[in-house]
Amino acid sequence: MAEFTAKGANILVVDDDDDIREIVHILLAREGFTVREAANAEQALRQLDPMPDLVILDVMMPGLSGIELCREIRTRAMMPILFLSAKTRDVDKAEGLASGGDDYLIKPFSALELTSRVKALLRRSMVYQPQAVAVPQTVQSGELSIDLATGAATLA
Repeated sequence: MAEFTAKGANILVVDDDDDIREIVHILLAREGFTVREAANAEQALRQLDPMPDLVILDVMMPGLSGIELCREIRTRAMMPILFLSAKTRDVDKAEGLASGGDDYLIKPFSALELTSRVKALLRRSMVYQPQAVAVPQTVQSGELSIDLATGAATLA
């Protein structure tokens, strides 16, 4: 199987720490991703159009927390969300995942682990997601035909 590539995938990095945003930006851009940045939840919400392919969220931010932002994003879209946080307790990780996060990585992090997790999340969302199933608009049985949209039945 060929290695998955999501080069050009659009990633939104939300962290109030300028240095962390810069490091993550450099690491992901080096892998061929398009990276947008936000320093807080309000900036991030303004950058959801167009929707990113993946969001990386810090948990502890001024104003709306990453947990609250994750919940808000989930009301709008279902792209993968990776928490990147200094909060290390199991209960913190569980809260992040329960709020709608797909993965949780603790700071400090390794460049290899971050990029590997991003690629894995993108692979799951872009390659392995179930294909849409075509739903018939009418059902036919012998001479009986039922229009599923309207409920109208006709006998031929």
